[in-house]
Amino acid sequence: MRSADYDVVVLGTGAAGLTAALRAAADGASVGLFEKAETVGGTTAWSGGVSWLPLNRHEQEAGIADDRETVLTYLDSLSHGLIDPDLAAAFVDTAPEAVDWLEANSPVVFETVRGLSDYHPEHPGGRREGRSVECPLFPFDELGEWAARVTRGYQLTGDIAMSETPLGRRAPDGVPASELARRRQRDERGCGQALVGRLLRGLLDRGVVPRTGCRGERLLVEDGGGRRARSTCGPPAASSSRPEASSTIRTSCGRSSGVRWSARSAFPRTPATGCAWPCGWAPRSAPCARRGGWRRSTCRSRGTASCPGR
Repeated sequence: MRSADYDVVVLGTGAAGLTAALRAAADGASVGLFEKAETVGGTTAWSGGVSWLPLNRHEQEAGIADDRETVLTYLDSLSHGLIDPDLAAAFVDTAPEAVDWLEANSPVVFETVRGLSDYHPEHPGGRREGRSVECPLFPFDELGEWAARVTRGYQLTGDIAMSETPLGRRAPDGVPASELARRRQRDERGCGQALVGRLLRGLLDRGVVPRTGCRGERLLVEDGGGRRARSTCGPPAASSSRPEASSTIRTSCGRSSGVRWSARSAFPRTPATGCAWPCGWAPRSAPCARRGGWRRSTCRSRGTASCPGR
């Protein structure tokens, strides 16, 4: 068994994991970045790469009117009163800071996706554009061998930016073939590919190299408050015995409050009328559940084999 010491251990290489690792490394921490798959990027790399970050400076520079109370009103209108107002306020207050920090400390650059509205602009506080930002095209030849190690989806492959789709206004007639050919010269990619590529480049510049094929197993708590994370690198073991490739990573992260896994944490509240649980069933912990068992909810997904009430 091999051991390694890190100040911070990050599991997963989507936008959240890459950003967390980048911030920790910028603050001088030694970072261990682990990814279960053989490629990096997670679902972010397959996505449109749009970040909903209200009150960002690009929105202000574009002259789009917006303010804190309006954003909070919109978030509250989506949640049917279930949102934690303190968490919502913390998000709204720090979203512009996140944009500024990433642009100042990494290759990440954002720009407003003109014409892309909030999901529900008709709700109180909704906006037709301004709060959604994306990264411009990023040349993947700057990633070297890592360019081929970023996972790529089947629909949003990164050939164009989200602002060049029908959701944006930049290319109403489509991107010309000549421009697509030019982008291929340096493997320039948009959408989620651009966001992942820029974050990854920032990490590599700081000496943080992701370790792929490593899945987290458990968090071990030692006497005295020490923390160790166990990960397994390489293909899954064929038997229940521990693989020889296991490694124990010691981390000096702060006190953990523990992780409690339940149906409620796995499927958070959604802005639907009543309960919205998979399979159309609500667990007994849900506010709308009958005491002592499961009950039908308003979720449309019903009749599947995994429903606990079948």
